[in-house]
Amino acid sequence: MLITDVSAAANRRAQRVMSMGNTRSSAFATPYPIYLASGEGAYVMDMDGNRYLDFQNNFTALIHGYGYGHADVTSALLA
Repeated sequence: MLITDVSAAANRRAQRVMSMGNTRSSAFATPYPIYLASGEGAYVMDMDGNRYLDFQNNFTALIHGYGYGHADVTSALLA
């Protein structure tokens, strides 16, 4: 069983300012959405340190084929 205490706390804070605690209702999951802290390649990590394989490559990285944190994309954005 995943421990998501930090995500639960983030959801409580987010619900004070956003409907359902997130801006993407499709990302809602019972009892609350996961709150991502980072991503690399095909994986994302939530605020609690749990690692997930993003089968859709669509949590927040909509640059299909590159995944999260791709060096070429990051370099182009920072240029």
